[in-house]
Amino acid sequence: MRGRLACGVAVVLIAAACSDDATTQGATGPVGTPVVADTVAPLVDDGVLRLGLLVPLSGPGAELGSSLRDGARLAVQAANSAGGVLGVRVEIALVADEGPDASTARRATDKLVRAGIDAVIGPASSTVAPIILPLLRGAEVVACSPTATSLALDDFPDDQLFVRTIPSDTLQATAIAQAVDLTGERAASVVYLDDDYGRPFAQQLADDLRRLSIEVRQLVPVTATDTEFADDALAAADGDIGVVAVVGDASTGPRVVESLFGALGDEAQVIVNDAMRIPASAGAYSRLRADQLERLRGVSPRATVAPSDFSTTYSQNHPGERELFASNAADCVNVLALAARAAGSTLASDIVRELEDVTSGGTRCSSFGACATLQDDGRNIDYDGPSGQLRLDANGDPVRGVFEIFRYDRSGRDVADSLLVVPR
Repeated sequence: MRGRLACGVAVVLIAAACSDDATTQGATGPVGTPVVADTVAPLVDDGVLRLGLLVPLSGPGAELGSSLRDGARLAVQAANSAGGVLGVRVEIALVADEGPDASTARRATDKLVRAGIDAVIGPASSTVAPIILPLLRGAEVVACSPTATSLALDDFPDDQLFVRTIPSDTLQATAIAQAVDLTGERAASVVYLDDDYGRPFAQQLADDLRRLSIEVRQLVPVTATDTEFADDALAAADGDIGVVAVVGDASTGPRVVESLFGALGDEAQVIVNDAMRIPASAGAYSRLRADQLERLRGVSPRATVAPSDFSTTYSQNHPGERELFASNAADCVNVLALAARAAGSTLASDIVRELEDVTSGGTRCSSFGACATLQDDGRNIDYDGPSGQLRLDANGDPVRGVFEIFRYDRSGRDVADSLLVVPR
């Protein structure tokens, strides 16, 4: 594990961490303090890249979490088959359950830090991220999220130790505005969750709509504790509005949508954000009529990828499962591992300095093995993995986003219809 020049703080080594993949389905025990104190000496690189996974394995996000976990595992296996990092196998020291709430995520993060990891694949949730990132930053651990899109994370004080392989909501807001533009309507209302996630998202969306010369008729805030949204829906409908965009979550959002269709005209359309793609309840849209489902669309970062070696391997290993952002998790593993190779170090501070360079400006390569071969030949690389063209900026954010316009079938399952590409 990572060593220190002084032993001022004891670090608990999980016994199974000597294997590639020790798993916990839920962290327990009291919330701890990150295993780093101001008086602890600088980290010393031991040459082994140890990863932790922080993904939801319980609660409504469990399907997503399983996909992220499986995608990361496949990437680690492929990296180790290609020689690992610095001649040593990459290890998954711990898989921790992010769970459905902040307290579970804090406990899981504490266990990950105590396992002596260099990097975390996660967190998955934009809500959890601001809570646990300071803990990881204090432990000098780099975090790569495959799915935390929150606009509030764009400028989060993370000492550049937070990166993501999914585009920010800054780009998703632009994609939703473009989807509204495609309806042909020249006026729209925006309904949004009145919280730290929804407010900046809605404001960015309103700005993007106006840039497209679309009038923003109403901005309607709602709260997750509301029991009904009829008045909010009437305010958004504003008489004859033709399209309403909803920035919601998996629980509140579908109830807002149902109220909107009760208030809007027979031709009006509703467009929802990515957090509403997989509702908390499988029957969330079951009371909508067939014609209303036809007028409900959503915009989300691309959840699955076109057929590729990665998707084929994923399907072979996990038949019947949806590949929900598994490619983004694999990209996290690969960019961290390739950056460690470029740096000649597994320390987080060294890895993050190489992330922009390994994803731009060199010879394009689409797998860890191909990129590692180029590195060994002294070539600069431009990694573009299974999630598509990937380029990270100096802040660790993708500079380009690929978004799906999706709909729901009669069973309530989301189905992708088309793609939008949004550059920053």
